[in-house]
Amino acid sequence: MKTLYYCLFIVLFTGQSCSKLVEVDPPITKLTAGNAYTNDANAISVVSSLYASLSNYSFGRPGGIGSLSALGSLYTDELGFVHLPGNGTSVYDGFYSNKLSSTTYGAEYWEGAYTDIYNCNAALNGIAESHTLTPVVKKQLLSELKFLRSLYYYFIVNLYGDVPWVTTTDYTVNARVSRTAALQVLKNIQADLR
Repeated sequence: MKTLYYCLFIVLFTGQSCSKLVEVDPPITKLTAGNAYTNDANAISVVSSLYASLSNYSFGRPGGIGSLSALGSLYTDELGFVHLPGNGTSVYDGFYSNKLSSTTYGAEYWEGAYTDIYNCNAALNGIAESHTLTPVVKKQLLSELKFLRSLYYYFIVNLYGDVPWVTTTDYTVNARVSRTAALQVLKNIQADLR
């Protein structure tokens, strides 16, 4: 017992800690927030990943903008939907019966679009604050990101009407944003594209 007190005394009063043992540097092959915008190649790969996210979809997994054309066709009665008995209610029922909302049927697009909008905002902030990117690449990437963000807003404002206009990654600000009128969102999109 005396030895335990002695060891505890040494650790507490000599300032010894094991922080060096638990702090691990990130792998050099991975992009992190600290190194994502330090050079042109890394910044371009961040924006490329957002394009990949845009094209990554499946009709069986709603939520990706790419599957919106097929599900939008269900919504507008261009396609028919046969509900199989015993399968329960699905998101396809919501599209086919024109019952879309941000909390029930169709919420997958709301959630997916705002995840991608958040990622666009994070990249916009990181690239805008970077002092090591070449000016030409920086301008190109900022323009592409504003286009992508505008595209997502265009899709969701046409699906849901009034939607929150979010341009930051600060969760304390984003939590208090209310819905913006659809006309104002379209004006914001237009301003971003200019």
